[in-house]
Amino acid sequence: MRNRRRTYKKRGGGKLENIQKEINDGIITALKDRFTTMIPLTNITAKYIDDNNLLAYAAKNGKLPAVNLFIEKKADLNKADIKGDTPLSLASWEGHLDVVQALKEAGADMNKADDNGRTPISLAITNGQLEVVQALIAVEGVDVNKADTDGWTPILRASYHDHLKVVQALIAAKADVNTADNKSNTPLALAADYGYLEVVQALIAVDGVDVNKVNKDGWSPILRASRRGLVEVVQALKEAGADVNKPGDDGMTPLSRASYRGQLELVEELIENKADVNKADNKGNTPISRALSKMAKADNDGWTSIGDMEARLDVVRVLRRAGANASSEELKVYENANERVAEHYSV
Repeated sequence: MRNRRRTYKKRGGGKLENIQKEINDGIITALKDRFTTMIPLTNITAKYIDDNNLLAYAAKNGKLPAVNLFIEKKADLNKADIKGDTPLSLASWEGHLDVVQALKEAGADMNKADDNGRTPISLAITNGQLEVVQALIAVEGVDVNKADTDGWTPILRASYHDHLKVVQALIAAKADVNTADNKSNTPLALAADYGYLEVVQALIAVDGVDVNKVNKDGWSPILRASRRGLVEVVQALKEAGADVNKPGDDGMTPLSRASYRGQLELVEELIENKADVNKADNKGNTPISRALSKMAKADNDGWTSIGDMEARLDVVRVLRRAGANASSEELKVYENANERVAEHYSV
């Protein structure tokens, strides 16, 4: 047996790199000839395929005829490479739907995870392979709630990547919409943070979704959307029952966050929805204090732009009309900022 294998390699045509080239070229006839004539079948069986990860190589590169041949040779369908990737994982990541279906029909483990705990469906979602994701969701027994080592489930990944159709398919497959990663981030929190309005709408439409669930820092979905000035997302969350006065662990409310960033439209929206204009954070700062904070810095070092100052002045005016209290020191900062803006336009 050893002499035969040595003769095979000496002839050159059977080296691993040549076999891989033939996989890429799709020369299945040559591969079959190699297996049946150049080396006895007893020597080239599944073990040779497995030892050289040929099935994984073919699956990754989308070479369906080679995959089918290796399946026929009884190769290990679930053999992982050095990164823990199985043939199905690799095909799912690359979006080779025909290979995924062939491996599924041959009995591959649809839930086998890589070294980071990522399953084939998670990998397909991450790489935006919608057709593969939909095919995997439809397979009986696929775990749509299996988390990786970071606590990310398929619906968390889909929400983070703004894959609306995948989110909808996962919801239909009964994925847990309140699942959270190791930092307590939910799908809704991630979608809200990045402004994925349609994903947010799909998630809040699910019966039982927790619109006020916070992460490890006490940030709720509406608080995350508020810091970015995402008015439509905030509106959708409020209509779904989000608490507009729920603060983070630092005591800052959505209104405080919006005021600090000079988000006038959002400030008006929150006030209209009964946000507390005088609620102080853990340092005693109210929304009006936060709006004025950068203008106070401008008095000291002059780095705040006129446009930035005007935006915050508008926020302060709206807050004051809504009943926000301001200290004498804060009013002084406000008046100084008004004067600076007036001087700028008088030049």
